[in-house]
Amino acid sequence: MLDVIDHERNLTGEPPIVLLTFGGQTAIDLAKDLAYAGVPIAGLGAEAIETTEDRERFAELLDRLGLEGPRGQLALDAAGLDAAIAALGLPIIVRPSWVIGGRGIAVLRSAGDVDAYLRTEVGWPLRVDELVRGIELDVDAIADGEQWSVPGILEQLEPPGVHSGDSVAVLPPQRLSRLVQEEAAAVAGRIALALGLRGVLNVQMIVAEDGRLIVIEANPRASRTVPIVAKATGRDVVAAAVRCALGATLGEAGLDAGLAADGPMVAVKAPVDSLWRLPGVDVDLGPEMRSTGEVLGLAPRYSDAMQAAREAVAAHR
Repeated sequence: MLDVIDHERNLTGEPPIVLLTFGGQTAIDLAKDLAYAGVPIAGLGAEAIETTEDRERFAELLDRLGLEGPRGQLALDAAGLDAAIAALGLPIIVRPSWVIGGRGIAVLRSAGDVDAYLRTEVGWPLRVDELVRGIELDVDAIADGEQWSVPGILEQLEPPGVHSGDSVAVLPPQRLSRLVQEEAAAVAGRIALALGLRGVLNVQMIVAEDGRLIVIEANPRASRTVPIVAKATGRDVVAAAVRCALGATLGEAGLDAGLAADGPMVAVKAPVDSLWRLPGVDVDLGPEMRSTGEVLGLAPRYSDAMQAAREAVAAHR
Protein backbone atom coordinates (compact mmCIF):
# COMPACT_ATOMS: atom_id res chain seq x y z
CA MET A 1 0.00 0.00 0.00
CA LEU A 2 2.73 2.50 0.92
CA ASP A 3 4.58 1.65 -2.29
CA VAL A 4 1.52 2.73 -4.28
CA ILE A 5 1.14 5.89 -2.20
CA ASP A 6 4.83 6.73 -2.65
CA HIS A 7 4.45 6.28 -6.39
CA GLU A 8 1.50 8.70 -6.43
CA ARG A 9 3.42 11.12 -4.22
CA ASN A 10 6.34 11.10 -6.66
CA LEU A 11 4.00 11.88 -9.55
CA THR A 12 2.13 14.77 -7.91
CA GLY A 13 4.42 15.93 -5.13
CA GLU A 14 1.71 15.23 -2.53
CA PRO A 15 0.36 12.01 -1.00
CA PRO A 16 -3.08 10.97 -2.32
CA ILE A 17 -6.09 11.29 -0.04
CA VAL A 18 -7.14 7.85 1.11
CA LEU A 19 -10.77 6.87 1.75
CA LEU A 20 -10.94 3.79 3.97
CA THR A 21 -14.72 3.63 4.38
CA PHE A 22 -15.39 1.30 1.44
CA GLY A 23 -12.43 -1.04 1.85
CA GLY A 24 -13.91 -3.31 4.48
CA GLN A 25 -12.12 -4.25 7.68
CA THR A 26 -8.78 -4.64 5.91
CA ALA A 27 -8.72 -0.94 5.05
CA ILE A 28 -9.79 0.04 8.56
CA ASP A 29 -6.94 -2.03 10.01
CA LEU A 30 -4.49 0.07 7.97
CA ALA A 31 -5.63 3.38 9.49
CA LYS A 32 -2.96 3.73 12.18
CA ASP A 33 -0.09 2.79 9.87
CA LEU A 34 -1.29 5.19 7.17
CA ALA A 35 -1.65 8.02 9.68
CA TYR A 36 1.83 7.32 11.02
CA ALA A 37 3.16 7.51 7.46
CA GLY A 38 1.56 10.95 7.04
CA VAL A 39 -1.09 9.83 4.55
CA PRO A 40 -4.22 12.04 4.70
CA ILE A 41 -7.35 10.00 5.51
CA ALA A 42 -10.73 11.33 4.34
CA GLY A 43 -13.96 10.87 6.23
CA LEU A 44 -12.83 9.59 9.60
CA GLY A 45 -9.35 9.90 11.10
CA ALA A 46 -7.28 7.14 12.65
CA GLU A 47 -8.02 8.29 16.21
CA ALA A 48 -11.78 8.19 15.66
CA ILE A 49 -11.50 4.78 14.00
CA GLU A 50 -9.58 3.58 17.07
CA THR A 51 -12.44 4.80 19.27
CA THR A 52 -15.02 2.76 17.37
CA GLU A 53 -12.91 -0.39 17.09
CA ASP A 54 -11.72 -0.48 20.71
CA ARG A 55 -14.68 -1.78 22.74
CA GLU A 56 -13.67 -0.03 25.95
CA ARG A 57 -13.05 3.36 24.32
CA PHE A 58 -16.36 3.13 22.52
CA ALA A 59 -18.15 2.42 25.81
CA GLU A 60 -16.51 5.56 27.23
CA LEU A 61 -17.78 7.57 24.24
CA LEU A 62 -21.33 6.37 24.89
CA ASP A 63 -21.01 7.44 28.52
CA ARG A 64 -19.85 10.93 27.49
CA LEU A 65 -22.82 11.26 25.12
CA GLY A 66 -25.30 10.02 27.73
CA LEU A 67 -26.19 7.05 25.53
CA GLU A 68 -26.78 3.56 26.83
CA GLY A 69 -24.78 0.48 25.95
CA PRO A 70 -25.28 -3.00 27.37
CA ARG A 71 -24.14 -3.55 30.96
CA GLY A 72 -20.66 -4.98 30.81
CA GLN A 73 -17.02 -4.82 31.70
CA LEU A 74 -13.56 -5.63 30.36
CA ALA A 75 -11.97 -9.03 30.92
CA LEU A 76 -8.20 -9.26 30.54
CA ASP A 77 -8.01 -12.99 31.19
CA ALA A 78 -10.00 -16.03 32.35
CA ALA A 79 -10.19 -14.70 35.91
CA GLY A 80 -11.60 -11.42 34.60
CA LEU A 81 -14.18 -13.34 32.58
CA ASP A 82 -15.24 -15.23 35.71
CA ALA A 83 -15.59 -11.93 37.58
CA ALA A 84 -17.72 -10.47 34.79
CA ILE A 85 -19.99 -13.51 34.80
CA ALA A 86 -20.38 -13.22 38.56
CA ALA A 87 -21.43 -9.58 38.14
CA LEU A 88 -23.66 -9.95 35.07
CA GLY A 89 -24.93 -13.50 35.24
CA LEU A 90 -25.58 -15.65 32.16
CA PRO A 91 -26.23 -15.41 29.25
CA ILE A 92 -23.51 -13.00 28.14
CA ILE A 93 -21.90 -12.03 24.85
CA VAL A 94 -18.12 -11.69 24.63
CA ARG A 95 -16.45 -9.53 21.98
CA PRO A 96 -12.79 -8.93 21.15
CA SER A 97 -11.84 -5.68 19.40
CA TRP A 98 -10.87 -5.19 15.75
CA VAL A 99 -12.82 -8.11 14.27
CA ILE A 100 -15.03 -8.69 11.24
CA GLY A 101 -17.64 -11.33 10.54
CA GLY A 102 -18.18 -11.82 14.24
CA ARG A 103 -14.92 -13.74 14.51
CA GLY A 104 -14.11 -14.51 18.14
CA ILE A 105 -17.49 -13.24 19.36
CA ALA A 106 -19.61 -15.76 21.25
CA VAL A 107 -22.81 -16.03 23.26
CA LEU A 108 -22.20 -17.96 26.47
CA ARG A 109 -25.32 -19.36 28.07
CA SER A 110 -23.92 -21.95 30.49
CA ALA A 111 -20.78 -22.96 32.36
CA GLY A 112 -20.17 -25.53 29.64
CA ASP A 113 -20.20 -22.76 27.01
CA VAL A 114 -17.65 -20.81 29.04
CA ASP A 115 -15.32 -23.81 29.36
CA ALA A 116 -15.60 -24.54 25.63
CA TYR A 117 -14.86 -20.91 24.75
CA LEU A 118 -11.78 -20.81 26.95
CA ARG A 119 -10.41 -23.83 25.07
CA THR A 120 -10.39 -21.75 21.88
CA GLU A 121 -7.84 -19.11 20.90
CA VAL A 122 -9.32 -16.19 22.85
CA GLY A 123 -8.47 -12.68 21.66
CA TRP A 124 -7.93 -10.98 25.03
CA PRO A 125 -8.98 -8.49 26.21
CA LEU A 126 -12.70 -9.14 25.83
CA ARG A 127 -15.66 -6.86 26.28
CA VAL A 128 -18.17 -8.91 28.30
CA ASP A 129 -21.77 -7.68 28.02
CA GLU A 130 -25.21 -8.77 29.08
CA LEU A 131 -27.26 -10.29 26.25
CA VAL A 132 -30.10 -7.82 25.73
CA ARG A 133 -33.48 -9.07 24.52
CA GLY A 134 -35.24 -6.98 21.91
CA ILE A 135 -35.15 -5.95 18.24
CA GLU A 136 -31.77 -5.36 16.65
CA LEU A 137 -31.30 -2.54 14.12
CA ASP A 138 -28.67 -1.58 11.57
CA VAL A 139 -28.54 2.20 11.12
CA ASP A 140 -26.34 3.80 8.45
CA ALA A 141 -25.65 7.46 9.15
CA ILE A 142 -24.07 9.86 6.66
CA ALA A 143 -22.60 13.06 8.09
CA ASP A 144 -20.82 16.15 6.81
CA GLY A 145 -19.21 17.05 10.13
CA GLU A 146 -22.10 19.27 11.20
CA GLN A 147 -25.32 17.49 10.19
CA TRP A 148 -26.36 13.90 9.75
CA SER A 149 -28.77 11.96 7.57
CA VAL A 150 -30.07 8.39 7.83
CA PRO A 151 -31.34 7.13 4.46
CA GLY A 152 -32.86 3.98 5.94
CA ILE A 153 -32.92 1.53 8.87
CA LEU A 154 -32.81 -2.27 8.69
CA GLU A 155 -34.71 -4.29 11.27
CA GLN A 156 -33.17 -7.70 12.00
CA LEU A 157 -35.79 -10.44 12.37
CA GLU A 158 -33.47 -12.80 14.25
CA PRO A 159 -32.91 -12.09 17.96
CA PRO A 160 -29.84 -10.26 19.27
CA GLY A 161 -26.85 -12.59 19.41
CA VAL A 162 -27.25 -13.71 15.78
CA HIS A 163 -24.83 -12.07 13.34
CA SER A 164 -26.63 -9.57 11.11
CA GLY A 165 -25.17 -11.32 8.06
CA ASP A 166 -27.08 -14.48 9.04
CA SER A 167 -30.32 -12.70 9.93
CA VAL A 168 -33.30 -11.96 7.74
CA ALA A 169 -33.73 -8.18 7.73
CA VAL A 170 -36.39 -5.79 6.52
CA LEU A 171 -36.38 -2.14 5.46
CA PRO A 172 -38.28 -0.13 6.55
CA PRO A 173 -38.80 -1.71 10.01
CA GLN A 174 -42.18 -3.41 10.39
CA ARG A 175 -42.41 -3.72 14.20
CA LEU A 176 -41.34 -0.23 15.25
CA SER A 177 -43.15 3.09 15.19
CA ARG A 178 -41.82 6.03 13.22
CA LEU A 179 -41.03 7.76 16.53
CA VAL A 180 -38.78 4.92 17.69
CA GLN A 181 -37.04 4.87 14.29
CA GLU A 182 -36.38 8.61 14.54
CA GLU A 183 -34.93 8.14 18.03
CA ALA A 184 -32.62 5.39 16.72
CA ALA A 185 -31.53 7.59 13.81
CA ALA A 186 -30.79 10.46 16.20
CA VAL A 187 -28.59 8.20 18.34
CA ALA A 188 -26.58 7.17 15.27
CA GLY A 189 -26.33 10.80 14.21
CA ARG A 190 -25.02 11.91 17.59
CA ILE A 191 -22.33 9.23 17.52
CA ALA A 192 -21.33 10.23 13.98
CA LEU A 193 -20.96 13.91 14.88
CA ALA A 194 -19.12 13.13 18.12
CA LEU A 195 -16.55 11.22 16.07
CA GLY A 196 -16.18 14.10 13.62
CA LEU A 197 -17.46 11.89 10.81
CA ARG A 198 -17.55 12.93 7.19
CA GLY A 199 -19.00 10.05 5.20
CA VAL A 200 -20.81 6.93 6.38
CA LEU A 201 -20.97 5.09 9.70
CA ASN A 202 -22.86 1.89 10.53
CA VAL A 203 -24.35 1.73 14.04
CA GLN A 204 -25.88 -1.43 15.47
CA MET A 205 -28.33 -1.09 18.34
CA ILE A 206 -31.14 -2.91 20.10
CA VAL A 207 -34.60 -1.64 20.95
CA ALA A 208 -34.94 -3.48 24.25
CA GLU A 209 -38.19 -5.06 25.36
CA ASP A 210 -38.72 -2.17 27.80
CA GLY A 211 -38.24 0.40 25.02
CA ARG A 212 -34.65 1.47 25.83
CA LEU A 213 -32.22 2.02 22.96
CA ILE A 214 -29.04 0.03 23.62
CA VAL A 215 -26.06 0.77 21.35
CA ILE A 216 -23.98 -2.33 20.56
CA GLU A 217 -21.24 -0.97 18.31
CA ALA A 218 -20.35 1.43 15.52
CA ASN A 219 -18.49 0.31 12.40
CA PRO A 220 -16.41 3.09 10.79
CA ARG A 221 -17.04 1.73 7.32
CA ALA A 222 -19.79 0.91 4.86
CA SER A 223 -21.63 -2.23 5.93
CA ARG A 224 -23.54 -4.77 3.84
CA THR A 225 -26.59 -2.63 4.57
CA VAL A 226 -25.47 0.22 2.28
CA PRO A 227 -26.35 -1.47 -1.05
CA ILE A 228 -29.60 -2.73 0.46
CA VAL A 229 -30.59 0.77 1.55
CA ALA A 230 -29.62 2.15 -1.86
CA LYS A 231 -31.66 -0.42 -3.79
CA ALA A 232 -34.67 -0.19 -1.49
CA THR A 233 -34.84 3.60 -1.40
CA GLY A 234 -33.41 4.58 -4.77
CA ARG A 235 -30.92 6.89 -3.04
CA ASP A 236 -27.31 6.88 -4.20
CA VAL A 237 -25.93 6.33 -0.71
CA VAL A 238 -22.36 5.56 -1.80
CA ALA A 239 -21.99 8.68 -3.94
CA ALA A 240 -23.44 10.87 -1.17
CA ALA A 241 -21.13 9.37 1.44
CA VAL A 242 -18.06 9.83 -0.75
CA ARG A 243 -18.97 13.44 -1.54
CA CYS A 244 -19.39 14.23 2.16
CA ALA A 245 -16.08 12.51 2.96
CA LEU A 246 -14.38 14.79 0.41
CA GLY A 247 -15.88 17.95 1.88
CA ALA A 248 -19.41 18.38 0.51
CA THR A 249 -22.36 19.24 2.73
CA LEU A 250 -25.40 16.97 3.00
CA GLY A 251 -27.36 19.36 0.79
CA GLU A 252 -24.64 19.37 -1.85
CA ALA A 253 -24.64 15.56 -1.71
CA GLY A 254 -28.41 15.48 -2.30
CA LEU A 255 -29.49 14.46 1.20
CA ASP A 256 -31.82 16.06 3.73
CA ALA A 257 -30.89 16.08 7.41
CA GLY A 258 -32.60 13.58 9.71
CA LEU A 259 -34.29 10.25 9.00
CA ALA A 260 -35.43 10.02 5.39
CA ALA A 261 -39.03 9.21 4.52
CA ASP A 262 -39.81 5.60 3.64
CA GLY A 263 -39.52 4.74 -0.04
CA PRO A 264 -42.28 3.02 -2.06
CA MET A 265 -40.69 -0.45 -1.77
CA VAL A 266 -40.19 -2.87 1.11
CA ALA A 267 -36.91 -4.77 1.03
CA VAL A 268 -36.27 -8.14 2.69
CA LYS A 269 -32.66 -9.31 2.86
CA ALA A 270 -32.18 -13.05 3.43
CA PRO A 271 -28.91 -14.97 3.94
CA VAL A 272 -27.78 -17.81 1.69
CA ASP A 273 -25.51 -20.45 3.16
CA SER A 274 -23.70 -23.56 1.99
CA LEU A 275 -23.73 -25.48 5.26
CA TRP A 276 -26.16 -28.03 3.86
CA ARG A 277 -23.27 -29.19 1.65
CA LEU A 278 -21.19 -30.05 4.73
CA PRO A 279 -22.77 -32.90 6.74
CA GLY A 280 -21.98 -32.79 10.45
CA VAL A 281 -21.24 -29.06 10.57
CA ASP A 282 -22.98 -27.12 13.37
CA VAL A 283 -25.75 -25.09 11.71
CA ASP A 284 -26.91 -23.19 14.81
CA LEU A 285 -26.89 -19.44 14.28
CA GLY A 286 -24.76 -17.22 16.53
CA PRO A 287 -22.63 -14.09 16.50
CA GLU A 288 -20.02 -15.51 14.09
CA MET A 289 -21.18 -15.17 10.49
CA ARG A 290 -21.85 -18.40 8.58
CA SER A 291 -23.69 -17.28 5.45
CA THR A 292 -21.85 -17.16 2.13
CA GLY A 293 -24.18 -14.79 0.33
CA GLU A 294 -27.38 -12.78 0.51
CA VAL A 295 -30.45 -12.18 -1.63
CA LEU A 296 -32.90 -9.29 -1.71
CA GLY A 297 -36.65 -9.36 -2.19
CA LEU A 298 -38.30 -6.08 -3.25
CA ALA A 299 -42.03 -5.43 -3.41
CA PRO A 300 -44.55 -2.77 -2.40
CA ARG A 301 -45.87 -5.05 0.37
CA TYR A 302 -43.90 -6.74 3.15
CA SER A 303 -45.46 -10.18 2.56
CA ASP A 304 -44.61 -10.08 -1.14
CA ALA A 305 -41.04 -8.94 -0.46
CA MET A 306 -40.60 -11.80 2.03
CA GLN A 307 -41.92 -14.31 -0.51
CA ALA A 308 -39.55 -12.96 -3.16
CA ALA A 309 -36.60 -13.35 -0.78
CA ARG A 310 -37.63 -16.93 0.05
CA GLU A 311 -37.86 -17.84 -3.62
CA ALA A 312 -34.44 -16.29 -4.26
CA VAL A 313 -32.88 -18.30 -1.43
CA ALA A 314 -34.41 -21.51 -2.82
CA ALA A 315 -33.04 -20.72 -6.27
CA HIS A 316 -29.49 -20.48 -4.87
CA ARG A 317 -29.50 -23.88 -3.16
